[in-house]
Amino acid sequence: MRKFVWVTAGLAVVILAVFTVLSGVKTEPSETGPPAKTVSPAGSKPVDLLRDGRVQTLDLAGEFAGYEGCFLLYGLQDQTYYVYNPPQCEKRLSPASTFKITSSLIGLETGAVDENTVVPWDGHPYRYPEWNKDHTLASALANSVTWFYQKMAVRIGSGHMQDYLHRIGYGNEDIQGGIDTFWLGSSLQISAVEQVDFLAKLYGDRLPFSAKTSGLVKRMLVLEKQGVAVLSGKTGTCNAGACVSEEPRNDVLGWFVGHLEKDGQEYVFALNVEADMKANGSAARKIAVEILRKMKLWN
Repeated sequence: MRKFVWVTAGLAVVILAVFTVLSGVKTEPSETGPPAKTVSPAGSKPVDLLRDGRVQTLDLAGEFAGYEGCFLLYGLQDQTYYVYNPPQCEKRLSPASTFKITSSLIGLETGAVDENTVVPWDGHPYRYPEWNKDHTLASALANSVTWFYQKMAVRIGSGHMQDYLHRIGYGNEDIQGGIDTFWLGSSLQISAVEQVDFLAKLYGDRLPFSAKTSGLVKRMLVLEKQGVAVLSGKTGTCNAGACVSEEPRNDVLGWFVGHLEKDGQEYVFALNVEADMKANGSAARKIAVEILRKMKLWN
């Protein structure tokens, strides 16, 4: 009996070792991508970074007057978190258009688009004039053209999309809301803490994307330069119309996430605001810039 136990245990170790080696081998995805996996909203535990790293609490109640919101900034060099309203920062919400950062990375890496691909406008008259024309990835990201990203998501396919969200560890990884809507007030959710974790990996080159893909998207995200200081980011807005309404008064959630480089130091940040109305990406960006100025990180 003892011999049988030892043989069985040894066999288990061998099997485990083989599985470990095989799981680490990178394989090219098939043309149609791996089958989509069902991931429940609670299937992925929120990142618990605020309890693991160095944290400094900020007093920003005045900046968030009229909103329930949070701000989280992480220094890539000093590895310190600066936070306002930690519970809100740990709350998962729809990423809305901030997901276009991730979608751009996946679209380029899978070949669904390249930097020169032009996706034609379908003729639907949108409220925003800049949406009513053909777009490349760069122009679609700059103008947050949702229809472009919906078409690109269909090209990527559920299999590739689910695979990359799982490899990235993006929020709850849930795309059950539909391949062209899951990030628009639907099944996919992510917290500010997880947004910062994702951005830290992006700017630290620790995501499963080529240097070419990551570099291209980072360049597309640049918003403003002050001398050698560079501010990059993406806004997001959700409303009563599941993040697709064109009436600003219905806006109930706003995001601004991004990266700041100044004086040889790099920071990633995420800010969100919630309210019954007028909580949108524009408001989030305005508050974030005010905070960065208050912290003397931006002029």
